[in-house]
Amino acid sequence: MITIEEKSELAQLSRDDGKRFYGVVEGLYGFLITVNWITGIAGSLAGIGLIIWGMPMSVLGIVVLGATAFVCAANYAVAVLTTHGAKILVHILFSNLAIMEAGRS
Repeated sequence: MITIEEKSELAQLSRDDGKRFYGVVEGLYGFLITVNWITGIAGSLAGIGLIIWGMPMSVLGIVVLGATAFVCAANYAVAVLTTHGAKILVHILFSNLAIMEAGRS
């Protein structure tokens, strides 16, 4: 059987781990969105540059713009789904801690 002191210590350690994990997830989200912005800017400049270059390259420029849009959409989906899934896990952890602490009272 777990004593009250052990439950309290476990809850505090879990709370600290959850906060740390949430911070890591926020940092990962910021990094992925920054990479997405860089990809979008570079692809847009390359596509527009090819369109301005002239007729033979205009088609390639349109393809580059389309590919950039697709890659940015995929990057954003990965960033949102992975980080929000991890945040849900942290919220589940905190909910379980609250239930555990309510049962202890």
